[in-house]
Amino acid sequence: MKNVAQQANNLKKEMSGTEKLLNFNDALKSTVKLGAMFGILRKGFNIVKDITMSSVDMIETTNLFEVAMGKVVDEYGNLDQAQSQYYENAMAFQDKMNEKFGTNKKELMEFQAKFNSLYANQGVDKGTSEWLSEQLTKAGYDIASLKNQDIAGVMDKLYSGITGQTKSIRALGVDISQGSMETTLQSLGIDRTVSKLSYAEKEIVRYLTIVEQAKNAQGDFARTFETPANQIKVFKNQLAELGQVAGSFFVGIFGKIMPYVNGIIMAVKEVLKALASLFGFDLDLGSSGGSTLSSGIGSVADSAGTAGDNLGKATKQAKEFKKQLMGFDEINNIEPPTQSAGGGSSGGGGGISGGIDDKLLNSLKEWDNMMSKISGKAQEIRDKILDWLGVTDGSYDNLKRIWEIIQTIGVAFGTWKVSKAITDLLKNLGILNKTQAFQIAFGLTLLLTGIFAQYKGTKRLLNGDINLFSILETILGTTSGALGIVSLLKATKFGKALSLGNKLKVGFGIMLTIQGVQVLLDGIKTGDIKKTILGALESVISLSVTFNGLFGKSLITSIKNTIANVSSFGIITTSSFKNARANGLSLGKSFISAGKDAMSLIPTGVKVAGGLTGLVIGTLSAYNSMNQFAKETKNLKDSLGELVISIGRSNSSRSFIRKCNSSSE
Repeated sequence: MKNVAQQANNLKKEMSGTEKLLNFNDALKSTVKLGAMFGILRKGFNIVKDITMSSVDMIETTNLFEVAMGKVVDEYGNLDQAQSQYYENAMAFQDKMNEKFGTNKKELMEFQAKFNSLYANQGVDKGTSEWLSEQLTKAGYDIASLKNQDIAGVMDKLYSGITGQTKSIRALGVDISQGSMETTLQSLGIDRTVSKLSYAEKEIVRYLTIVEQAKNAQGDFARTFETPANQIKVFKNQLAELGQVAGSFFVGIFGKIMPYVNGIIMAVKEVLKALASLFGFDLDLGSSGGSTLSSGIGSVADSAGTAGDNLGKATKQAKEFKKQLMGFDEINNIEPPTQSAGGGSSGGGGGISGGIDDKLLNSLKEWDNMMSKISGKAQEIRDKILDWLGVTDGSYDNLKRIWEIIQTIGVAFGTWKVSKAITDLLKNLGILNKTQAFQIAFGLTLLLTGIFAQYKGTKRLLNGDINLFSILETILGTTSGALGIVSLLKATKFGKALSLGNKLKVGFGIMLTIQGVQVLLDGIKTGDIKKTILGALESVISLSVTFNGLFGKSLITSIKNTIANVSSFGIITTSSFKNARANGLSLGKSFISAGKDAMSLIPTGVKVAGGLTGLVIGTLSAYNSMNQFAKETKNLKDSLGELVISIGRSNSSRSFIRKCNSSSE
């Protein structure tokens, strides 16, 4: 038997080890799947980002092309064909290249726009500039095909060559040095040196030199269009254009969303500035008076001092080095002419101010970025948000409400953490099972959060701040607390025996009782009789609903057995009699007469409920006094005194009920 038991234990250990290994394998598989899913999602996100950005780049390039090629529209946004003829020519060229050679239109439009701007800015007429930009664009494709180089790289080299940079274009086998340009001038029969040419003329001569020296490349892309190298270029171009078209869908979505995102971010920035100003901080980076920036400026000043010391050392070293230079080693700068006391003149007769010709200074023009004509949608959204938050007028109404929501979330989070820790401890001790631990933790979180939110909302309503936010805060708080009580009841044996409807009665009954007490106390504090009566009635009725849910009795029976805050009625009565005595007997009689009339207006059922409340309180008070005497927490004299008072309250309430019944009959 011992051997059998030993073998069984060994088998159990092996099975336990196998089970652990299987669990590890399952966990490893889950981790691998999760990692693979994350990788796929990340790859998909990057693809969407790339095609969206390619579409955005296409939009920006199209705008550059339209401006460079001279597109003109009327006030209704329609194309002015008469003034946009060169733009239309350029677009026709782009469409033809795209159709025949499968080009990337975004890339090609960018190159042509750059070439056109280069010549137009030197005073070359629009027609010639547009024509030259077409020829250079075609030349770039053919040279790239012949040299088997990247099209963008060849276009950049051509651009550099036209501007006079000889090194980069020499990599294409083209020489645009002054000697080559002189040769081009001689072949054209122009008896002028390069130095005598204007800058625009030099750029045209460079174009002619490039065309002459690269003539072997003309038509190479068309001749070798079907070769693998060029077909791969076409394939890349088509993929790029596919991404641009696909990205346009996402651009349309983002184009509608981004103004709102930017507006919200702008509003958050302004809110942070407003909050910082309340605490004496200045977060405006353009200000020099903020406490935060002042410390930064001090640091910069310290750094500047250090830099000054280092500069002094460098100057001393420079003087030592200068002693070692010979006369021909020194660089002699030509000083610009300065204005004399009596005024001076430069070659054109203009005055000189600080070494700059006055004609140049007088010709300076402001750069008009049309900033005053724009009203961004994001800015409009920001202003609406700030107005709604109350930041603009300084009231901060809705901002305070949002802060209350944050506080409520904080209460929920903190309650969950604390209650979860306590219930986990009780679960580990074996006092609670897993389900009970969760129900109690979850219930406490909902209950305390609900009480907090209900209190805040009710306080706002009592203060006259009646709006949708206050109403929703109160309703959601009450509902949250009620559901929390339901969750707590589910964790108990007694609660499990109750139906869901009765649990909800208990939950909402307790929450509304708490609210009634809050209204009652606020009415007593402010001396508002209406609030006091409403609070007392809400407490009585809500507590009756609670008892009805707990014990399943009829509502009328529950009312008879409900403990209410009848002491509040005593306070009201006492306060009323004090005021009556202070203001004289006649005022007292008027008050009593008005009270009788008011009592006659109160339904008999409500008066019976009040009488029952007093009866129950008197009975419970008598029981409490005798119980304390039995526990020796009170002496006989005090206990008997309270007993007599309690019996008197009960008899008064009983008489009141009888009177109500007789009057109703």
